[in-house]
Amino acid sequence: MYKNLLLVIVAALFFSCGTELDNPINNIPDNSNYVYTSQVKYYTVPGGEPEQEQSFSGYLSMSINEGSGNGIIEIQPEYGVNWTLNIDNLLTIDGDSSVLMIPEQNVMINNDNYSVIGMEVYQSNNTVFHVLKTADSIFVNYNSFYLGNNSDYKYTEGEIKGRRFR
Repeated sequence: MYKNLLLVIVAALFFSCGTELDNPINNIPDNSNYVYTSQVKYYTVPGGEPEQEQSFSGYLSMSINEGSGNGIIEIQPEYGVNWTLNIDNLLTIDGDSSVLMIPEQNVMINNDNYSVIGMEVYQSNNTVFHVLKTADSIFVNYNSFYLGNNSDYKYTEGEIKGRRFR
């Protein structure tokens, strides 16, 4: 009797853990190699106090052409629309770490246009870099100016932290 009860309890625990062990983010994109979280602060005017903060999570992929030092970061939020950042000026700072810049660029998200530029995540010889990639992590800082009229928020600051999973 107790043996059967114990077997039922162990089986119930085993099967109930299945959903907890599954990845909480559905539909992993094939090209993704990082899982990320990000914090975005929304401002009505640059230099003011943040009016709102929001957290995001999802996947991202990073590809770099070692020869040119240019590449892209594809951000794939769990909920929302995918978007891409161009990166350049690759500099290796350690055997397995490198830094890059986010040049000023226009990015379209949900049919809204933003002017995006990087913010400091690392500095070397008075040069500011916006992306830090280590052997197993990635850190990205950026700000954006909303170029449309559909929102009171005209400026954002974003911080992305990613961890390599493949």
